[in-house]
Amino acid sequence: MMDCHKATRLISRSREIRLSLLKRFSLLLHLKTCDPCSHFLRHLALFSRAAKATTPSDKNLDEATKSRILSNLSQHTPTPRTPS
Repeated sequence: MMDCHKATRLISRSREIRLSLLKRFSLLLHLKTCDPCSHFLRHLALFSRAAKATTPSDKNLDEATKSRILSNLSQHTPTPRTPS
């Protein structure tokens, strides 16, 4: 039987890649018997939908505005520290 740690990792991975049939089946069996992991799956789906709904679209920005934003971002990106 799959443990919750492995189940939550597979749930997260399944948002990015298609799981094998065996992994999907194992995960489904686990979800049928585990309320916390089922809740995690529902919450992850909810967060994903909310993030997509609030993601700004750059379709309405003109090229000058896009360029200015990218320039400002590149100026404020921290440089990696070197170990001392």
